Amino acid sequence: MSQIIDLLTPQQLLKCTKSDITVGDHKIKCVKSARNSGVLFDSELTFKNHINNICRVGHYHLRRIRSIRPFLDQDSTITLIHAFISSHLDYCNSVSHGVTNANLSKLQHLQNAAARIATGISNRDNPNSLPILYSLHWLPVKYRILFKLSITVHKCLSGRAPTYLTDLIIPYNPARSLRSTDGNRVCIPRCSTEMGKRGFSYSGPHTWNSLPSARRAQKDFPYFKTQLKTHLFHLAFDHY
Repeated sequence: MSQIIDLLTPQQLLKCTKSDITVGDHKIKCVKSARNSGVLFDSELTFKNHINNICRVGHYHLRRIRSIRPFLDQDSTITLIHAFISSHLDYCNSVSHGVTNANLSKLQHLQNAAARIATGISNRDNPNSLPILYSLHWLPVKYRILFKLSITVHKCLSGRAPTYLTDLIIPYNPARSLRSTDGNRVCIPRCSTEMGKRGFSYSGPHTWNSLPSARRAQKDFPYFKTQLKTHLFHLAFDHY
């Protein structure tokens, strides 16, 4: 069933009148949210419905895992969590870049609950979830998003990504070479709106250029992934 959705800013939505479209004998309904490639898009691109759906499904699976947790060792429990929770947190998670802290905290709460089930540590034993994530060597949700963005840019630069993505990543070549120039950067397009900065064409290059030059210079993909996770792990738990 075909659907149509208006992707506009909140100000533009106030001026927009939603109406169905008729093409031949078929009526295409105008909706407030629509699913594409497993992601729920809403008119304002808040991804609130998408995040709520991830949390609903995730907590459902956590309740089922919790019911059999006494019969599982930690490794088996973590395997189940990665299969039913982490896979949902990581799928297309780059669309969550730039969402509100309220929406991001919902995903983090889901990951925290999964970590507590994996370790058997309750809120009464330790109300702070950060040490639990640290012990499991799990990146918090915010840094998992940065990990995905950086991985995607690396694939674009190495020709491993689809053309529609590689065309968005342009290596930065200064007009003249300076000894102090930090290499392996990419061009960041000008963007004047917060919604625009959430797009991969801006968020990808911005995230990539924020990495240390030694990480950006790494060509070997498996080694890059390992070093990238180590770098983000240090950022996430620097104060711990």
